[in-house]
Amino acid sequence: MFYKAHKSAFSHEYSAHPERMKYFERDYQYVRYLQFREKLNGVASRQDIQGALAFLSEQIQSNSVPPVSSHPVITFLFAAIFAILGSAAGHWPAKYTVASLLVLLVLLYFSYMILGAVNTTQSDLKEFKRFLLWARDEEPEA
Repeated sequence: MFYKAHKSAFSHEYSAHPERMKYFERDYQYVRYLQFREKLNGVASRQDIQGALAFLSEQIQSNSVPPVSSHPVITFLFAAIFAILGSAAGHWPAKYTVASLLVLLVLLYFSYMILGAVNTTQSDLKEFKRFLLWARDEEPEA
């Protein structure tokens, strides 16, 4: 139902760019790009875009935000899993070991999903850079 509503709301974009919309339909990135391009038209020149790309490259290279996999919550859950496997598993009955591992794996899975679903500064910068690259490489509209 959400997909139908989205397709209806952006019907012009879906009809104008069906292949691209299908390729990016999972995260609707191309719809965001089309909205970005609409705001960019007439405001920025190719030189402005090149300057913004150079600035973004520096920002992305110098950003020190760690990836989700090195987040303290993920690290703790991995450590807990290995601790149970290494020491506690030898002393506990099998049902407690298996139950603990399953709970920790479920926690790890959902933590990774939640932390991965949140856009980081790094991912926002990379998407902005991608949009600028697409805008730079497009043919100017007549």
